Amino acid sequence: MAKKLKKVVKYTVAIALAAVLLWMALRGIDWNVFLEGLKQTRWGFVVLSVGCALCSNIFRAERWRDLMLPIDPNASRRRLWDSLNIGNAVSVAVPWAGLLVRTGAVKGNGASYDKTLGTILMERTWDMLMVLLLIISAVLANSGDIARFLIDKVAVPFAGRMNLVVCLVLLALIALAAGGIWFIYHFRKQWPLMDKLASWIDGTLVGFKSFKDVRYKGRFVFYSVMVWLTYAAMCWCVFEAVPALEHLNFADALFISSVGSLSSLVPVPGGFGAYHYLVALAISTIYGASWETGILFATLNHESRALLLLVLGGISSVSSQVDGKKKSR
Repeated sequence: MAKKLKKVVKYTVAIALAAVLLWMALRGIDWNVFLEGLKQTRWGFVVLSVGCALCSNIFRAERWRDLMLPIDPNASRRRLWDSLNIGNAVSVAVPWAGLLVRTGAVKGNGASYDKTLGTILMERTWDMLMVLLLIISAVLANSGDIARFLIDKVAVPFAGRMNLVVCLVLLALIALAAGGIWFIYHFRKQWPLMDKLASWIDGTLVGFKSFKDVRYKGRFVFYSVMVWLTYAAMCWCVFEAVPALEHLNFADALFISSVGSLSSLVPVPGGFGAYHYLVALAISTIYGASWETGILFATLNHESRALLLLVLGGISSVSSQVDGKKKSR
């Protein structure tokens, strides 16, 4: 009962946070201007952006397979593709839960739950590295406007919330985590539970370190670059779809895709609200477009991809269930 109540509270808070961020993004918007922009949208480019989103998923699945092969040589493309799609679909509704769903969907042979989770954490590390590189590149290419945006709209507000109490809480949590890990390993031989937890951490580290055993590291890096180039291509296609933004180029799309990725750090379903607010803020601040134009771009880009993820997740869910029934016969 307590566990169910905890889940209800967690999801309620996440949905409430998404609603607040969405309200912040939409408050004061002139809906007549928004609808006029929607009427002028070139839907062929929106469809093309969905195609780019599909390509990004393919590259992501192939990159994940490169990480999985060292711990499970029999990891099949179809199984990983279905697991990725199901996890993405779940993440649209429940923040971060898709990561856990992915790990559970590919267990088998050498791919235990903990090792699989480690490979996903390594994936996320590469994504963070790529976002950092994109932001640095954008600042170097257009140092003035973008640097001011990152300082005034991201760094300063974040630092303003980092008062002494928050810093002390974060330090306490870090110390608590470090102490907990020490406790687990120190008493692993005395207590079966500690040994089980230590083994789980060891397995996660094995999965995380799987990159060093990747056979073709150049191909892995290529997939990582292509994941983010296709994300940027999605943004560029939607730039072309919105007449007020068609003057923006691919370098601008790279930056906006990196800004949009920051919304994944906010624990809200599918980035709803957080993505719209951050992207509209960047477009209106840096490129001088109206807030309505920024919201239109964010809506077309985010919702078209979310729809694709839900469709792919549904197809893969049916596909995996059919395969499971065939194997059980």
